[in-house]
Amino acid sequence: MKIIQTIHYGTNYQNTFWNGKQMVYGDGDGKIFASFTSDIDVIGHELTHGVQQFETNLEYKDESGALNESLADGFGIMIKQKVLNQDAGTSDWLIGENVLNWR
Repeated sequence: MKIIQTIHYGTNYQNTFWNGKQMVYGDGDGKIFASFTSDIDVIGHELTHGVQQFETNLEYKDESGALNESLADGFGIMIKQKVLNQDAGTSDWLIGENVLNWR
């Protein structure tokens, strides 16, 4: 599929999303959230929403919406593990750890 991505969305936008046609990434506010493109797992999560829209026919609400999010999280973490050459035992399983300024 054609992948359209918008980065630097809005001013201090504190989220990322798939809107059915494109992936959109905010830069965060620099206090609580950093750039949402700083973690490969976040990007993988949003890419998965695009794939699911065209392949799974899950309606994005209620239980199927929760399943949609769960699958996106799973694929996001698997992409991160592949990039970092990790397995399930060595992964930290944190999605967006560099996005959230929690340290």
